[in-house]
Amino acid sequence: MKFKTIKINNLQFLLSGIVFIFLSAAVSAFAVGFQSDNLQLLPGEVYDSAFSLQNYGSGCTDITVEATLEEGGEYVTFPEGNRFDVSANSNAAVPIQIKIPTNAKVGDSYPVKILFKVVSGNVGGNEVESGGTSVAFAFSYRREINLNVVKAQPEETEKTKPGISAIAVILSLAIIAVIIIILWLVIKSKKQQPAQNKKR
Repeated sequence: MKFKTIKINNLQFLLSGIVFIFLSAAVSAFAVGFQSDNLQLLPGEVYDSAFSLQNYGSGCTDITVEATLEEGGEYVTFPEGNRFDVSANSNAAVPIQIKIPTNAKVGDSYPVKILFKVVSGNVGGNEVESGGTSVAFAFSYRREINLNVVKAQPEETEKTKPGISAIAVILSLAIIAVIIIILWLVIKSKKQQPAQNKKR
């Protein structure tokens, strides 16, 4: 019974150690952000955007990241090259340009896969030598996005016409004005009649 208790305690300790190692690695990590995994674009549209390289953590250093298009290279390009320096505890932008084919049909969807790999620097306490070929879990980050072709919204060419409610208000004001004028004339005529009778 005592042997089993010791064995269970050792197993719990081992599991706790594994969890601690993973949490420690997560403290210093490399990640990639983007505005959305699904973009809604028009046929023939040229769209400029950017990924955000995030390099934060207690053990991080300045790193260099290389971006590689694994799929969708005919739609996405890197206008400023595919290598980017990211300082420790900071972000760096990766500008991209997206071009949708002019003959694209509404409903088409183009998948894009980009691999961001740290080629030099320190990530999660692990040093990556410049030009090294080692690929660890914390050294690379793959982003997948879909370019969805949608229909253009019709533009308004005519000016907005006054609504029925506006016309009703104008007519009501006009009718009230006419009634006021008629009442004023009636009252005025009644005041003039006694004055004429007195003169007689």
